[in-house]
Amino acid sequence: MINMKHNRKLSMLAAAVCMVATGFASAAKVEGMEKLERMGEYKTPLVTYHAAKPSREHLALVSKTAAQLSDLNDIRLNQEHAFSLGANRIGYTSDDDPSASFEVDRLTGNFLFNGGLKKYRRDESTRDLPSEGDAVEISQRWLQEIGLAPYADELKIAHVGGLNMSASDGKTGSVIYEKLKTVRFSRVLDGLPVAGDARIIMQLGESGKLAGMIYQWPEIGEVQKLGSRELLPAEKLQSQARDKIESVAKKALSAQLKDVELVLYDDGLGVMEPAYHVVVERYFDYGDKEPTMIPFDFYVPTTIEPQAFYPYMEVAELAPEDGRDEGETKNDRDE
Repeated sequence: MINMKHNRKLSMLAAAVCMVATGFASAAKVEGMEKLERMGEYKTPLVTYHAAKPSREHLALVSKTAAQLSDLNDIRLNQEHAFSLGANRIGYTSDDDPSASFEVDRLTGNFLFNGGLKKYRRDESTRDLPSEGDAVEISQRWLQEIGLAPYADELKIAHVGGLNMSASDGKTGSVIYEKLKTVRFSRVLDGLPVAGDARIIMQLGESGKLAGMIYQWPEIGEVQKLGSRELLPAEKLQSQARDKIESVAKKALSAQLKDVELVLYDDGLGVMEPAYHVVVERYFDYGDKEPTMIPFDFYVPTTIEPQAFYPYMEVAELAPEDGRDEGETKNDRDE
């Protein structure tokens, strides 16, 4: 009887040791978790920015820009048949080329212009495309010319690339035709990068002609200073990030926390507030020779009551059980 009790105690002890060891193994699977320790330490006071409601003058300038770019690209947008794209966004297209379009958000003043792809369908590269270096300078000149140039200290070059077309050469390979040059600008406010919706993307065609544009750069209205009572403590921020990372990496062979960065998250609805952008690289076994890397990124708001609308606030109908594909994957490439 004594031996049975003794053996039972040893078994329970062994099981406990096994559980602890398994827990350590799971936690150790994600490398770089020490980066979470930087969460909650702020060099300067944090603020939340609210977009100003576009004035009639601004919306008139946007409308003028649409007409100017339409003339530049020899297209006619049918404004008589405007269509709704939600509560605040309207758009219209060209009868001759449905790929040519213009959309404007009356809540933020953001807009999109596409000069159409009909003229770029031929198997040839666009003549006199600017180089990558020239494309940046030309894009900045266009912003000045149409009266939408941001403050210089807010504008940052994020990416320079292009839009290409691949066509078969009739043999065994393919030919790449260069169609457009793309310049993407990101936003900086008070030294913090603005993530999420904020961007300006310029598409340049023949001789640097502005063939397309995405302008998501609302003017700043109210600036709300955040006090310590409105901010989550460092331990809570780190705990939320840790729980999310462990959740999305639980079925991975291995994972690495690549970056934890304090940013201003622009939700595209008029709110830009401080949040941490967390980037994780996960490796899964799909039976290939090498594990497959699937990135995952998410935002952790710094405030107790966030005002912005974040991707995680959208509820999926079916949540994946293995954590492989849930959430958004950031992609800043324009090619």
